[in-house]
Amino acid sequence: MPKTLFDYSEMKSNINDFLKQLDDLSFTEEEWERYGELCYDLSLIRGLTEHYYTPQPDGTFPALNEQDRMELVDAYNKAIQAVCPILQSEETGPVAMALRNIADQLAPALMRDRRSLEVMDLSQKDMSLPELIARGRSQAVDLGKGYVTTVGAASSTRYYLELEDGEGVQKGFFTPHTIIAPKAKYDQLLASMEKRYPSMGKLIGALKKIPVENFGKCDLFEFDYKAQATKDKSIEQWKQGYDRILKGDLYQDLGLENDVIDQAMQEQDFYRFSQEFLDSFHPIWVEYNRYMEGNYVDVPEGGNVDRRNLAFYRMAGLLGKQHIVPETKLLTVTRNGQEIPGTFMAEAQGVDVNTAGPNHPVLQAKPEAFENPSVASDIASMQVLDYICGNVDRHPGNFILRFDPQDGEKMKLVGISLIDNDMSFGREDGTAEHKGARSTVPNTMGVVGEDLYNAMRLMTREQMELMLADCRFSKEELDAAWIRKEKMQKAIEADMEYFRDKEPGYTEKGRIRLVPEGDWDKYTIQSLGVVHDESQFSVISKYPEVVKHNNIRVEEERKTEEKFDQLKATLGLSLAPKKPEDRVPTRTKAIGTGLEREPNPLGLGEDTLNLALPSLGTVRTVGSNLSKRYVLTYKEQGEDKTVFFTPPQISSAHTGYNFIFEQAIDAYPQYQEELAAFRDYYRSDDYQAIDVPGKLSRVDGTKLGFSQEKFDALKNDPGFQKAYKELTGNISRDIVRYFMLSGHGQVLGEGRRMELRNVAMSDVGDLLGTPDLLCRSRTVRVMCDGKLTDGVVMDLAKGEDPGSFKADDNHPVRMITTEQAKDCYNQPGPLKQIADMQILDYVCLNVDRHQENLFYEYEGLGTDHPKLVGIQGIDNDGSFGKLVPNPNQKTNMLPALNNMVVISREMWDKIQDPQLPDKVADAILKRGMTQEEAKAAKERIQMVKDAVNGGKLRIVEQDQWGKGENSFEKLAGEDQSNLFRTIRYQIVDPASKNADAKAAAGIK
Repeated sequence: MPKTLFDYSEMKSNINDFLKQLDDLSFTEEEWERYGELCYDLSLIRGLTEHYYTPQPDGTFPALNEQDRMELVDAYNKAIQAVCPILQSEETGPVAMALRNIADQLAPALMRDRRSLEVMDLSQKDMSLPELIARGRSQAVDLGKGYVTTVGAASSTRYYLELEDGEGVQKGFFTPHTIIAPKAKYDQLLASMEKRYPSMGKLIGALKKIPVENFGKCDLFEFDYKAQATKDKSIEQWKQGYDRILKGDLYQDLGLENDVIDQAMQEQDFYRFSQEFLDSFHPIWVEYNRYMEGNYVDVPEGGNVDRRNLAFYRMAGLLGKQHIVPETKLLTVTRNGQEIPGTFMAEAQGVDVNTAGPNHPVLQAKPEAFENPSVASDIASMQVLDYICGNVDRHPGNFILRFDPQDGEKMKLVGISLIDNDMSFGREDGTAEHKGARSTVPNTMGVVGEDLYNAMRLMTREQMELMLADCRFSKEELDAAWIRKEKMQKAIEADMEYFRDKEPGYTEKGRIRLVPEGDWDKYTIQSLGVVHDESQFSVISKYPEVVKHNNIRVEEERKTEEKFDQLKATLGLSLAPKKPEDRVPTRTKAIGTGLEREPNPLGLGEDTLNLALPSLGTVRTVGSNLSKRYVLTYKEQGEDKTVFFTPPQISSAHTGYNFIFEQAIDAYPQYQEELAAFRDYYRSDDYQAIDVPGKLSRVDGTKLGFSQEKFDALKNDPGFQKAYKELTGNISRDIVRYFMLSGHGQVLGEGRRMELRNVAMSDVGDLLGTPDLLCRSRTVRVMCDGKLTDGVVMDLAKGEDPGSFKADDNHPVRMITTEQAKDCYNQPGPLKQIADMQILDYVCLNVDRHQENLFYEYEGLGTDHPKLVGIQGIDNDGSFGKLVPNPNQKTNMLPALNNMVVISREMWDKIQDPQLPDKVADAILKRGMTQEEAKAAKERIQMVKDAVNGGKLRIVEQDQWGKGENSFEKLAGEDQSNLFRTIRYQIVDPASKNADAKAAAGIK
């Protein structure tokens, strides 16, 4: 079976909503003439995609060939042609305005879907539409749980990855979705530190009152504060220097009063607290100063970082210069079982000043090595692109030069790549000179290519907004980008007439010349650098000097770091771990936007069920201490069949705690910060230490970092009350699950699949000749919410649910008198089944077989002669593990082996099969169990053999059930402690007592 990639197209996910919005509009006949084509085109797309997203009888999806793909592309193109005039319309009528609102949502979805269809080639191989969309859109990779190489950036940490997508290998950098929110991060930092440093309470209280604007007053530029603290020689002087940094450049600059600082400095924890605060605050401070200060990029609180790289790449494409920016795309990384959205940029090849060491060949390059007309055109484009995109961070470390050959006399510059483009798309309109920032403005650029100018001139606002629609920019940011584009265009046009009669090759400082693409050989990078000394031409013309200067800077920083480490050591402060010098990318495979499942990873086979449904959010659920199950109904052989679906359930000691909070935040994103505060405060790797109060009234909100006013508002917020109730309920259930399983030899380890134990137990039941003793569990693939996932379905149990009759005095089961029960529960078939259930549970180490995990099937209920005719076990996921209980050891709800007393002849014949242990081991390994669990299961089978051979288990022939020592009364007697006795005391006797009382009172 090939790997399964699945993803809904955006149109598939939203088209019904789009069409409903259109249907709700009241079109006039004239309006229908103008807009009816769009409705028709969308209906066509719906019809086509409905076919391709409908699973075939074997669970697969219909395949597209190249002709089918082109048919879909044509349908999308027609819809885009129909929607574009609506976007450009300036009509103000109610229908026109409503249509524009629909078009604003519709157009980006159409264009992204069409792009996915266009980039895939089906000429060599047919492919299903879900797989085509998954491959054509953003990709996903699974990093597992191992070490991942990371690289630091201004406001985020990037993963250095090597992606393999089946067609090639690509190195690059993944930036997790990152939000610029220095104030929120600052508040979270103080809240977390307040719990660890109670002696710093007054200092922390003062820090909490600091407005975000004060961040810009600190003097903490990278390495400067370390250099100042380490410039003195003696240890005492070093300490004094560090004190000056903490008091002056940090706390005083933030706005704290001297008496608060001086008092804090007397505390024993002051240096340890200050080091942690400074180390944690510094990246927050950098984030504020780089992204939120007005003379930098000016991003609002809550703005994103990673998608600015994506937007920059797309703008380069709009301007016909996509080749000068490494491929950038959306990517979803799965790590430790959690999905992390973000952006991936391919690694640029060439000379990077940050990695070009003191012996790099570029240091010997001659000026002519930098002369190449096509690269001069690209350098000019870099300047224009930076200006339009508002990039304020273009320095030699943020572009890569490519040479061919890479050294020697013939070394020649052949290309340039622009990297780290995330300090862009701010709200500056391009008027300011960007003081202190590293970018180029029009009057310093010198030249621009004619092709780029034409692309800029033809670009429309609608094109730009469509291209950036999923980059999550504010209206102000989009407005500013368009204003900068217009100013750039006008600056070029303003100087066109001036240069009209000037010879090719002539430029003038303060002016920008339009260069036809065939005239670039008339200009040199060296001469452009001399005349326009504030341009990037000047920087590149001096590149060897830049590399040399950077090496000196790096060496100075290294020495400063060493001195600073010495200072921290004298103060008893911890040192940061050293990063490995060699940067090796983490190898991983692209798996599409859907969830990848390797061939038969969980024993998926011919019996695997395939289901499709729109969303689990609308499906009824039932719960237990171990899992949440969804009630699904589907057609099987023409008949409705209802099952319980359990999605992947992961065992965990503390990962589950984090996962529960992530689920809560996903469900209630409006309370993201508040729920995160609860998570961080109560987090512990030891589940015994986790005690999240069930009631909000028991929580001290101030300890979590909330003001009293804020927390009082939360306690009175019905929405938060609901979120908190669900959260604490889930945590409680997870803790119960953890202790129940880990306490009985089922130390499953992090990341083990729980629900598959139901299937494994069904498989073992088949091997022991009891296929109907348990509700059948099967693996399933469910396509829902735009993704394909696997899990388990369990059939409905036959008979009566004890949960439905235990509390119902009038239930027919509760009307069976003591006299009737003697015959009702002494039937041979059920007695054998109870005996078989005990052995099956022991072999599988099921520690959760209580009376309510059995269903009871009766005949003659409500008559004078009711009979129990069968039992069936449900909820079998509390099974397996590496424990082998001794014959007299009771394990949670699993009786001791010697107390089981009897074994059926049929079960004994199966147990004696010499091949059975290996068959059982193979079956449970197939369902994801460990080798230790397989070995323990084999040993438990041997324990059953030993119990029979030692006379502890009595073999009962088929015709002996219900007679003498093999009657229900004897097997469930006072001196027994087994499943028979459990059923008697929990089911039979309470029902009989109720029935006897009613009979005595004459109640029928």
